[in-house]
Amino acid sequence: MKKLITIIGISVFIITLNACKKTDAEKTVSDVNNVIEEKDWEKLDKSEYTIQYPKDWTLDISGTGGTVFMMTSKLDSDTDQVTQNVNGVIENLPENIDLDAYAKAGLDQIKTVYPTILEKEKVKSENGDFYKVIFSGQQDGMKLKLEQHYRIKNNKAYVITFTSSIEDFDKDKVIGEKILSSFNLK
Repeated sequence: MKKLITIIGISVFIITLNACKKTDAEKTVSDVNNVIEEKDWEKLDKSEYTIQYPKDWTLDISGTGGTVFMMTSKLDSDTDQVTQNVNGVIENLPENIDLDAYAKAGLDQIKTVYPTILEKEKVKSENGDFYKVIFSGQQDGMKLKLEQHYRIKNNKAYVITFTSSIEDFDKDKVIGEKILSSFNLK
């Protein structure tokens, strides 16, 4: 009986120690948060909006692929196939389209290319309400995970998208969401 109590006591102690340890993923997210706070950031300031991004990312405002901006990171390693990026698209809307109707249409369109909708929610923000959608799928043989924010103002839809590989999304979303949340309409 004493042996059993000792074994149970040691087991509980080991389980408690393991429960208090951070996983590698938690360490990575924590490390990324620390790096984000220390980085210098650039600001894209346009007449309708502003958005901030890390200084070491590349900004493209050429209009490639119908975007008004695209920010891309460097590859994480030689084996990395997906460059994290954030892009923005502005769409003129008829007067009768509100955020909920636009989000529904956006979700219907997403499902034709990316069948897995992981999260969708309307978010109240001090910078105005927006619709957040996270989805995943394959494009050109790459497994991608994306977070998209929809905003509506003055009969225009602003769609801001963060893209990463499925494998790296949880690590990369820390910086991706910081960029997404820096988007402000004027």
